[in-house]
Amino acid sequence: MGSKVDKLKSFIHKYFKKVFDGLTVISTYGSDSDHPYQMDWVDGDGHKMFERNTWGRFWVYDCEMYDQLKYGAKIMSLSYEEFQELLIDYLNERYSNEFGSKQPLKDIGNEYCDDY
Repeated sequence: MGSKVDKLKSFIHKYFKKVFDGLTVISTYGSDSDHPYQMDWVDGDGHKMFERNTWGRFWVYDCEMYDQLKYGAKIMSLSYEEFQELLIDYLNERYSNEFGSKQPLKDIGNEYCDDY
Protein backbone atom coordinates (compact mmCIF):
# COMPACT_ATOMS: atom_id res chain seq x y z
CA MET A 1 0.00 0.00 0.00
CA GLY A 2 1.39 3.40 -1.02
CA SER A 3 1.75 6.32 1.31
CA LYS A 4 -0.79 9.14 1.43
CA VAL A 5 1.65 11.38 -0.43
CA ASP A 6 2.01 8.82 -3.24
CA LYS A 7 -1.78 8.47 -3.51
CA LEU A 8 -2.25 12.23 -3.53
CA LYS A 9 0.43 12.64 -6.19
CA SER A 10 -1.19 9.94 -8.32
CA PHE A 11 -4.63 11.56 -7.97
CA ILE A 12 -3.39 15.04 -8.93
CA HIS A 13 -1.29 13.70 -11.79
CA LYS A 14 -4.47 12.23 -13.32
CA TYR A 15 -5.88 15.76 -13.63
CA PHE A 16 -2.65 16.99 -15.14
CA LYS A 17 -2.54 14.07 -17.57
CA LYS A 18 -6.08 14.83 -18.81
CA VAL A 19 -5.05 18.36 -19.71
CA PHE A 20 -1.70 17.55 -21.31
CA ASP A 21 -3.00 14.55 -23.25
CA GLY A 22 -5.18 16.98 -25.22
CA LEU A 23 -2.24 19.18 -26.22
CA THR A 24 0.53 18.88 -28.77
CA VAL A 25 4.13 19.74 -27.88
CA ILE A 26 6.10 21.70 -30.46
CA SER A 27 9.82 22.39 -30.27
CA THR A 28 10.40 26.04 -31.10
CA TYR A 29 14.15 26.35 -30.58
CA GLY A 30 17.13 24.23 -31.63
CA SER A 31 18.55 21.94 -28.99
CA ASP A 32 21.93 20.85 -27.74
CA SER A 33 22.98 19.08 -24.56
CA ASP A 34 23.57 22.29 -22.58
CA HIS A 35 20.56 24.33 -23.76
CA PRO A 36 17.41 22.30 -24.32
CA TYR A 37 14.99 23.79 -26.74
CA GLN A 38 11.98 25.87 -25.98
CA MET A 39 8.66 24.05 -26.14
CA ASP A 40 5.09 25.16 -26.76
CA TRP A 41 1.98 23.23 -25.80
CA VAL A 42 -0.79 23.98 -28.29
CA ASP A 43 -4.41 22.94 -28.54
CA GLY A 44 -6.07 21.34 -31.58
CA ASP A 45 -6.54 24.76 -33.19
CA GLY A 46 -2.87 25.66 -32.80
CA HIS A 47 -3.38 28.16 -29.95
CA LYS A 48 -0.48 28.28 -27.49
CA MET A 49 -1.56 27.25 -24.01
CA PHE A 50 1.82 26.95 -22.28
CA GLU A 51 5.49 27.49 -23.05
CA ARG A 52 8.69 26.15 -21.55
CA ASN A 53 11.65 28.45 -22.04
CA THR A 54 15.33 27.58 -22.13
CA TRP A 55 15.87 28.70 -18.53
CA GLY A 56 13.31 26.31 -17.10
CA ARG A 57 10.27 28.53 -16.63
CA PHE A 58 6.83 27.19 -17.52
CA TRP A 59 4.79 30.12 -18.86
CA VAL A 60 0.99 30.08 -18.75
CA TYR A 61 -0.82 31.61 -21.73
CA ASP A 62 -4.34 30.24 -21.20
CA CYS A 63 -5.85 30.85 -17.76
CA GLU A 64 -8.84 28.55 -18.31
CA MET A 65 -6.53 25.65 -19.09
CA TYR A 66 -4.42 26.55 -16.06
CA ASP A 67 -7.59 26.52 -13.94
CA GLN A 68 -8.23 22.96 -15.13
CA LEU A 69 -4.82 22.00 -13.80
CA LYS A 70 -5.53 23.67 -10.44
CA TYR A 71 -8.91 21.97 -9.99
CA GLY A 72 -7.62 18.70 -8.52
CA ALA A 73 -5.31 20.52 -6.11
CA LYS A 74 -8.12 22.79 -4.94
CA ILE A 75 -10.51 19.95 -4.13
CA MET A 76 -7.71 18.27 -2.16
CA SER A 77 -7.16 21.54 -0.22
CA LEU A 78 -3.55 21.87 -1.30
CA SER A 79 -1.77 25.17 -1.01
CA TYR A 80 -0.78 27.02 -4.15
CA GLU A 81 2.87 26.22 -3.46
CA GLU A 82 2.05 22.50 -3.18
CA PHE A 83 0.11 22.67 -6.45
CA GLN A 84 3.02 24.33 -8.24
CA GLU A 85 5.49 21.80 -6.85
CA LEU A 86 3.30 18.91 -8.02
CA LEU A 87 2.85 20.43 -11.47
CA ILE A 88 6.58 21.01 -11.94
CA ASP A 89 7.28 17.47 -10.73
CA TYR A 90 4.71 16.05 -13.16
CA LEU A 91 6.05 18.00 -16.13
CA ASN A 92 9.66 17.09 -15.35
CA GLU A 93 8.68 13.41 -15.17
CA ARG A 94 6.45 13.36 -18.22
CA TYR A 95 8.75 15.38 -20.46
CA SER A 96 12.11 14.23 -19.10
CA ASN A 97 13.25 13.12 -22.57
CA GLU A 98 12.43 16.53 -24.02
CA PHE A 99 13.80 18.63 -21.15
CA GLY A 100 16.89 16.59 -20.46
CA SER A 101 18.32 16.06 -17.02
CA LYS A 102 20.40 19.25 -17.11
CA GLN A 103 17.48 21.64 -17.64
CA PRO A 104 14.38 20.61 -15.68
CA LEU A 105 11.57 23.05 -15.08
CA LYS A 106 12.21 25.27 -12.08
CA ASP A 107 9.21 27.53 -11.76
CA ILE A 108 5.93 28.72 -13.21
CA GLY A 109 5.25 32.12 -14.75
CA ASN A 110 1.54 32.82 -14.40
CA GLU A 111 1.22 36.48 -13.54
CA TYR A 112 -1.94 36.94 -15.60
CA CYS A 113 -4.03 34.26 -13.94
CA ASP A 114 -2.66 33.89 -10.44
CA ASP A 115 -5.81 33.78 -8.30
CA TYR A 116 -5.56 30.45 -6.52
